[in-house]
Amino acid sequence: MITEKKRKTLIIKCIEPKEKRITVYVKSITINLKIIKQIVFLSQEVNRLNNIMMSKIPEEDKGRLFSIPDVSPDTDNIDARNLYFADKNLRDYLFSFNRETITDIMTLMYIGRDKDIDDSLEKEEQFLDYWEHLYDSNCFEGELCSLVNHIADKAPLHIYLEKGLLIINCIN
Repeated sequence: MITEKKRKTLIIKCIEPKEKRITVYVKSITINLKIIKQIVFLSQEVNRLNNIMMSKIPEEDKGRLFSIPDVSPDTDNIDARNLYFADKNLRDYLFSFNRETITDIMTLMYIGRDKDIDDSLEKEEQFLDYWEHLYDSNCFEGELCSLVNHIADKAPLHIYLEKGLLIINCIN
């Protein structure tokens, strides 16, 4: 008797109202190592510049909330300006991708953060299974801008992505 493990197939239905088009296709992983390495590099630069900036803030002001996007590119503070442009580069790079690729980046990020995957599945199936879990949990709801900001706002983004790559190890 020959038994075969059946692979779960995710079907994506993409509704594009502006083009009056519906596309249906099999879900696959849309990210690659080059994309992830670039995001890691950009995120590390944001983190490095943020650490420099935070090291120069007086101790009594460190409790205040600080948001990188609130930094003005017109500031005279060179550290703040560098941080602003590094953060902008990261966000611009993320905005260059479509929604499905952004959701794949989020999936890898959450795998690296939560380390909560089904070890009984093959590596690619683990990724797709976790993607489906996030989809079913409404993690991908909202505008693309919200998803990109959600990713870019993760301070240890580069760490999450690197850990996700080590766990999944199926992204070439």
